[in-house]
Amino acid sequence: MAAGVLTLSSVAGQQSKPQDNFAQLTAHWNFDEGRDWHNMSFPFQSPVSQAVDHAGKNNLALNRQLDPVKAWASGRQFSGIRFDAPGQFLLAKSPINELKETCSLSYWIKTAAEGSAEAKSAPSVIGDMQGLVWGAIGQDGKLIIAEEGKTIAGSKDPVNDNQWHHVVLCRNAESGHVYIFIDGQRSGQGKPTPGQLKADYQEFGMATGGPGFTAILDTIPVF
Repeated sequence: MAAGVLTLSSVAGQQSKPQDNFAQLTAHWNFDEGRDWHNMSFPFQSPVSQAVDHAGKNNLALNRQLDPVKAWASGRQFSGIRFDAPGQFLLAKSPINELKETCSLSYWIKTAAEGSAEAKSAPSVIGDMQGLVWGAIGQDGKLIIAEEGKTIAGSKDPVNDNQWHHVVLCRNAESGHVYIFIDGQRSGQGKPTPGQLKADYQEFGMATGGPGFTAILDTIPVF
């Protein structure tokens, strides 16, 4: 049987084949290197300096400001990465070029970070202040997507309540449309410039040319 997700139709004996929902998965960092099984005491004691990409070969290295022991925290599922000081970020081995095209970026986030009314000074997950910024914390703690320092799309509800939230950010390169989903619900949309993005996206935990943020991130796939 071909690899894929077992569907109700296949269980019922119908002719449809299982659908491979992961065929377009190009990167997947689960941050389980910290080995928090939620039945052991923290802090994690073994230094780990990178997060493995389980879908490709684009591992993320902890920069010098991220402590290879203290940065690993209890995540949404097993362990995650904690950002708690300026200048901390995860550096991908190579630019994440999928973010320049049609793509979806997903992650779990837990944060109490204060947002900013100005997109150019909003703490963000990844991006470039001269291009597109994905998942910044805007005014009132709402999640935004910004282009060249201007907010293009914003979520209806805040995410900085120090609770876990699942975020999916989608972009259609042909039309330029972007969409924000929070906890399974569409929460915002907008239309920045269409086509291939010029900036390189390589750092999680801050946007190039922008501030860092305080949060715990977990389970980041890119489709």
